[in-house]
Order: sequence, then C-alpha cells, then structure tokens
Amino acid sequence: CSSLNIDFGILTETKISSESYPKSYNGYNIRATQASNVQGGVVVFWREQLAVFSIESVKLIGPNILSFELVSGRRRWRFIGVYIPPSEDKGLTLQQLESALDDSASLSYPVIVAGDINVDLLRAERSPRDIVISTVLTAAGLTDMCSHFYQRSRHRDRWTWSQKREGQITRSRNDAILSTDRRFFQNVRITEPPRYRSDHYMLVATMSTAIGAEHKAYLKGRRHIPFPEQHDFGQTDDLDRQMLDLQQHCERDHVDNPSTPPDWIGKDTWTLLLRRASLGKQHTAEAAVLIQQLHGQIKSLLRRDRKERAKRAGAQIEEALSGNNTRLAYDLAKRWYSKVSGRGPPPSREDLETTATDFETLYSPSTSRGDFQMPVVGHMGFAVGSVVDSVPDVEEIMEQVRRLHNNRSPGFSGMRAEDVKKWANDYRVAELEVDKERLPFTKLVHLIQECFHTGCLPKAL
Repeated sequence: CSSLNIDFGILTETKISSESYPKSYNGYNIRATQASNVQGGVVVFWREQLAVFSIESVKLIGPNILSFELVSGRRRWRFIGVYIPPSEDKGLTLQQLESALDDSASLSYPVIVAGDINVDLLRAERSPRDIVISTVLTAAGLTDMCSHFYQRSRHRDRWTWSQKREGQITRSRNDAILSTDRRFFQNVRITEPPRYRSDHYMLVATMSTAIGAEHKAYLKGRRHIPFPEQHDFGQTDDLDRQMLDLQQHCERDHVDNPSTPPDWIGKDTWTLLLRRASLGKQHTAEAAVLIQQLHGQIKSLLRRDRKERAKRAGAQIEEALSGNNTRLAYDLAKRWYSKVSGRGPPPSREDLETTATDFETLYSPSTSRGDFQMPVVGHMGFAVGSVVDSVPDVEEIMEQVRRLHNNRSPGFSGMRAEDVKKWANDYRVAELEVDKERLPFTKLVHLIQECFHTGCLPKAL
C-alpha cells in the first residue's frame, strides 16, 4: 500500500477471527472485524499521520461489514466496507448492509460502499440472490464508480476477479466502489496488487479532499472542550451543595504531585518534553521556532526509546521461556501488546451528540418507583433470586465502601476510594452520635439516600 501511495483502504476476506492482530504496521492503523469460522472478514487501514483527512467512528457491525467516517475539513463521507460471501444463504450480511444503509439514508453527506459483493452489477443474467443484492444497492442510490472512468486496455472489460477452472478462465466483476455522489471522485482504476498473488484485482480511487489548512481548523475545533456552565443552585441545588461540601474534605496530595514519566522514556527525552511544554506557554514567535526544533529531536528520541522498550520486553520474555515459565512469558507478551497497541479513531460529532443525549436522559430526574423486587437472571456470580431496590442504610453503604479498590482514578468528582474509606473509618471510630453528624461519611450517606429518594444525581457525578 505504501508503494502505491495509498492513504487508506478496505481489505476483504482477511480471515481474522480474534482480537489478536497488529493494530498498526508500517505507518498504518488497522481495525478488523472478527470473521466467523475463519471465513470472510473486513479490514480498514489508514495512515497514522496525514494533514488532509481523518478517520472517525469505526464501527464493527458484523463479521463481514464495518463502517467509518472520512472527514476532510468541511467535507465528510460515510464509508461501508462489506464482504458478502457467495455461499451465504441466510442473508445475514445483506441484512446488516441494508440496516447500515437505512441508518445512512438521513445523512446530508455521501455514502460509499466498497468491498467484495460477489455480484456482477453489469451482467444481464442474474440469479435471484444477485437481484436481491443489486436491488438493495440501487434503492440506496448507489452507482458503480468504476464505470465512470476510462480503464486501460487490459482492464477495459472491468473484470475484478478471474480464476482458471477446468482449463477455462472464469471472470466476474465481484468487487466494486459504489457511491451516492460521483463529484468527489477524480479517478477509479483497476490494477494488480504489487508483490502479491491473488485472484482479485485492486480498485484504487482518487478523491478530492480539502486543503490542509481547512482540515487543521477542523481538528482544532475538535480539541476545543467547552467549559461546563456555572451552576446557579436552582432545582438540584441541594444535591450539588452536598457534593461540593464532600469534595472539600478530599485530600489533594495526589493532584498536586507532578507527573512522573513512564519508565520507558529516557531522562533526556523527558527533559526535552518538559522544555517544549514550558515554551508552549510563552506564546511568542521565538518560542514557536524553538518548539519546531525540539519536535524533531523529541520524535527521534522517542523512536529510540521505543526500540529499547521492545528489546527489554523481548529479553524478559526469552528469560521466562528459558525457565519454562510459559505463563509468565504469555503475561509479559500480552502486557507488551496492550501497551504498544494504539488508540482507536475518535468518534464523530454525531456520535458525540448521541452520547451527550443519552447521558442527559440518564441524569434527568425521574419518578421513583418505590421499593420493588427486580428478578435477576444470569450466571455472572450472582445468586439467582431478587435484588431489593430500597434506600440503603448506613451498614449497607459501609459494606460497599469496604469493597472499593484503592489506587484508582478519582474521576470528575475528585473523590478517591482512599478518601471514602478514611471517612468510613473515622465514622466507625467515633463514639458519640453528635460527633458522627459532623463527619464527611455522614454527609455521604445523606447524599446517597437523597439520590434514591429524589431520583436525581449531582452534576459532579
């Protein structure tokens, strides 16, 4: 792909049946569906650092279908990568494709379907299966982009698949790039994948994107985090006041401590990182020039530190294997894989709005249903019976506090498990009821019970 200067693409029939696959390779990020029975599978890959577009909201819909958003400045496209097996008789992939197209029907930007559909859309004679698939694609307003562009003499018939069977060569147009809008395509050509033998040809499309400055402005807009509105203690004022009072009792030592560098980053690298951070606060032309100079040095040093980290991890795994400790070697390899695996693509703004709406609904006041018993059906370590959804008393809250795990992130509220356990211990030690009423744990109990009574939660949670 790098030799053809491909920025992103979709691969089909990858046969990846688990999560154990490289998430990045040779400068590309990789996301793959989990194929069923080592058959099918779809992969999307894209360059890690590009200034003209971004990949967002990669969704693995099924074993043979995924979707993602391609964003370039103000331009946006919904891509759907699909592989429809020729032997599929239940139509599960087709149903998932039709559902994905229905979800995309209300979008104001183009929808593009790319992959191996195992249907020749230009053939006059079609089977009932071919007619159903072509009808779904046509109903969504999708047209084949390959037929809009001139092909070289070798691919003038636009065959994308050929195979020799019983001395005869069978050809078909199984692969396609379909879109609802042709205006953004500059070219679509059929070519042979270099250094790889396959019965499928490669479809390479050239699309027009926004300029780098426009996309840079879009990325800058994504980084903007709006400050929460100042609460004026209106309707849910009492809960917020109680929460604010509890936050005053939290120890802030863990917040004020300076961040320590990861163990794999060298001291010289960390020194340059701190220097670049301090220069970023000056907002001068001289500081901007120095930051650009430091950027290349830091990038080179981080590359060196990552190589050293890989060597240390390999030496530890070899040492464990030489001692016949296979379990330790596997744990080290799994830990190493989880650390080096990159983050997934960011969600699109539509997904962020949906999540915000869900949270707003979740934290909105609701009418309490009172005490009721909810049957529990499951096998996750819970005894099959009932759970009493009543207001918890002090002893029940004390028991749940005891089960909290230490050394965990405090979250937005700023309260750690260590803080709450200290409050519970002070409450347990106090002898007089008058003393207990002034303790933070008593305030926490009142806050929890008030949440159960009113059905509301403080905004800090």
